[in-house]
Order: sequence, then C-alpha cells, then structure tokens
Amino acid sequence: MRRFVGVFLPTLPTDQIRRRNGGNPTHKRRMVIAKQESNRRILTPVDDAARKLKLSPGMTVAHAQTLVPDL
Repeated sequence: MRRFVGVFLPTLPTDQIRRRNGGNPTHKRRMVIAKQESNRRILTPVDDAARKLKLSPGMTVAHAQTLVPDL
C-alpha cells in the first residue's frame, strides 16, 4: 500500500530569507514577499506577524499598503 504525506508550510519562504540573513525565523517584525503579475504586484507568502495585521497571500501590494502604510 502506498502512503502519501501532504505538508503545508505557508511561511517557509519568509523563514528561509530570515535564516539566510542571520535572523531568527520567529522574529516579530512582519515580512511579505511580492511578485509582479501583469501590471500589479501580488503578495505571495506572508509570515505570521503580517497575518496578524490582516495581510494575506493573493492581496495586492496597494491594498496591503492601505492596511499597513509603512509596509
């Protein structure tokens, strides 16, 4: 019988960037990553600190900046 395991790691990209730069992945400062999609920028992964500020993947950067002006 074959077995499959599904793993969901929503903050892996932001954690990797923090570790690569010598930071702690559990740091309380928010981190988001955006990608260009045609003529707009979209948030892809967001860390837990950004989620607490109601930011989510798929949100446009313009909308995120209205919620968090110093993003």
